[in-house]
Amino acid sequence: SRALVAGTLSLESLVRARSALARLVGGFAVAGGLALDGPALALLVAWFALSGWCEFFGVALRCRGARLGEAGILLVLRGGALVAAGLALAAGARLTGVAAALAVSPLPAFILGAWWLRRGAPAVRGELASPVAVLKESFPLAVHGVLLLLSPRVEFLVLSWLLPDRQAVGLFYAALLV
Repeated sequence: SRALVAGTLSLESLVRARSALARLVGGFAVAGGLALDGPALALLVAWFALSGWCEFFGVALRCRGARLGEAGILLVLRGGALVAAGLALAAGARLTGVAAALAVSPLPAFILGAWWLRRGAPAVRGELASPVAVLKESFPLAVHGVLLLLSPRVEFLVLSWLLPDRQAVGLFYAALLV
């Protein structure tokens, strides 16, 4: 988002870089689903990836001054996931069914975000860069994100090994999540 605001990179450059990463993540998700002999993992990764695209569109709209567009996308995204999961559970779906419902739930927000972005012109036109250049620039942020994802899990594992009291470890992990 800093690159969009500053005009150092264009939205097109960022979309191309995200597309390259999406193909990579999609390949891992399919491989993981095949290795685990179940589609739930691949469907949940698809939900996560599509939701990430919608949030990215929201950030791009905010950078263009369209805060209502961002709010609309996020409302449709979160509401769609809630409604899809609720309908799947009400229909008696198990994990794979709920995962499938969640995987398709971001599509309305995705379409809305793409439409809103095509409609408006950027406030500042950024520089066109290759996906590799964008990924190099964003690498420190990617490392930070991975460390944020791993930190609570590593702390939980270390405490599980060091403390015999499982209830205390569980409470610590619950507090981290809150």
